[in-house]
Amino acid sequence: MTHKPVKTEFRWTGDGFGDSNARNIKQLVREGDIAIYERTAEKTGHVDGYEVVKIGRHNGYTLGKQRVEPAETYPGATAFGKQAFFVPTIERAKTMFKAWVLEEQAKAAQEAVALASGIVSKKRGRPAKVKVTA
Repeated sequence: MTHKPVKTEFRWTGDGFGDSNARNIKQLVREGDIAIYERTAEKTGHVDGYEVVKIGRHNGYTLGKQRVEPAETYPGATAFGKQAFFVPTIERAKTMFKAWVLEEQAKAAQEAVALASGIVSKKRGRPAKVKVTA
C-alpha cells in the first residue's frame, strides 16, 4: 500500500485563529520515519528551533461520505514528548535524530530475526514459545 507522503514544508498558526504566532516548518533531513524540521517565525524569519519527529501513517478511512486516502502523518500537539520533540539547537536535534534512527534500525533487525525464527512479534503478553516436535 502506498501512502501519500507527509509535507516537507508547511505553515503552522498554533491556535488556528490568526497569524500573530505563525511559523514556517521545513524538513531538513529524513531517514525512514524519523525527520528533523526547522521552525521559523514567519514575521521575523528567525529560527525558533527544531522539531525531531517520528512520522506516522494511517491506512485510509471514511469520514462521512468522504474517503481519506492512506497517508503519512505529522505528529499532532498531543504527541509532543512521545513521538516528537522541540529542541532549541541543531546539534541537539542531530543527536536525537541519530539516536532514534539507531533505535528504529535495532527494532527492524529484531523483527527480522523474530520473523525468521517463527516468533510472532507485536503481540501483547509473553513471546510465543517455539514448539519442537520430534
